[in-house]
Amino acid sequence: MDLRLIRYFLVLCEEENFTVAANRLNITQPTLSKEIKSLELELNNTLLIRGKRKITLTDEGLYLKKHGKEIIELSEKLEQGIKNYNNDIQGDVYIGAAETELFHIISKTMHDVSLDYPKIQFHIYDGNTDDIENRIDTGSISFGLIFSTNHHDKYEYLPIYGKDQWGVILKKEDPLAVKNAVEPQDLIDKPLILSSRKKSHATISNWFGKDIKDLNVFAYINLLSNGLHLVRDDCGYCIAISELSHDSELVFRPLSPEIYQYPTIIYKKNSSFSKAEKIFLSYLKESILKNKQQKTV
Repeated sequence: MDLRLIRYFLVLCEEENFTVAANRLNITQPTLSKEIKSLELELNNTLLIRGKRKITLTDEGLYLKKHGKEIIELSEKLEQGIKNYNNDIQGDVYIGAAETELFHIISKTMHDVSLDYPKIQFHIYDGNTDDIENRIDTGSISFGLIFSTNHHDKYEYLPIYGKDQWGVILKKEDPLAVKNAVEPQDLIDKPLILSSRKKSHATISNWFGKDIKDLNVFAYINLLSNGLHLVRDDCGYCIAISELSHDSELVFRPLSPEIYQYPTIIYKKNSSFSKAEKIFLSYLKESILKNKQQKTV
C-alpha cells in the first residue's frame, strides 16, 4: 500500500472536503479524487461517501483512518531511526506512560540521558495500560510504564520497586473528607467516576463486594485530569491512585481495606532498538537499580 495515498486520505479525513484537502496538499482537486479512488480500488472497499459539501467516512474508512495514522507514525519513526543510526548519537525515544507519581523514574532517566546525549529527543504518550500495550504492539512506542499483574510472553518486564495506593478524590468540604480512610459502605450509593480500563473493574468490584454494573457509575475516564474536573463540579467521587490530584479544592482519602498497584516498565522481547533507544534502556535499568537500593536502605 502506497504511504503517499494513506497520507492523502488522512488529510482528506481532517478537512472533510476534497477542495480544501487538495489545496493543503498542493495538488488539484481532480488529482486527489483520482488518487482516493485508486486507493479504494486497491483495497476493494468504499472508504467514504462524497457529499456536496463534505465527505462521510464508511466503516471501512474509519478503520483505515485509525490504523493509517499508526502506519504513518511507524514509518516516520523508522525513517528517522535509520537516518540517525550511523550519525553522532541522536534519535527519538517513544514512551507511553500511565498516570503515576513513579513516572519520576522515567523523567529522571530522560534528564540523565540528555546530559550525555543532548541530541536524543523524547516523545511521551499518556494513556491507560491497554492503550500503551496496543501502541507497543503496533510499534508506535517502544517503552511503556503500565499497571498489570498479567504478564505476556511477548514483553520484557522491568519492575520499578514502587507502589501506588488507591483511594477516592473528593471535595474538601465533603462530609467524607473528615475520615482518614473510606470504606465500601461510604461510597456504595454515591455517583462514582472510574477508570475506563476494564481490567481495573474487577479490583473495584472485589473491594465493593458488588458487580461493577450494580454500582452507581457516573462516568468512565482514561485521564485523571478529566476526573478532577468532574469532582470539582459535584459530579461524583473519583476512585484513583494517590499523589496525583495536587488540587487545593480536593483531597485524597485512601480506600480501606487498602488496595495497591505496582507499576512496571515493558517493552517487546527481541526488539531491534535504535542506538538512542538502547542508551535510554541502559540508563533506565541503572535508574531502577538505584531506586531499588534506596528502597532497601
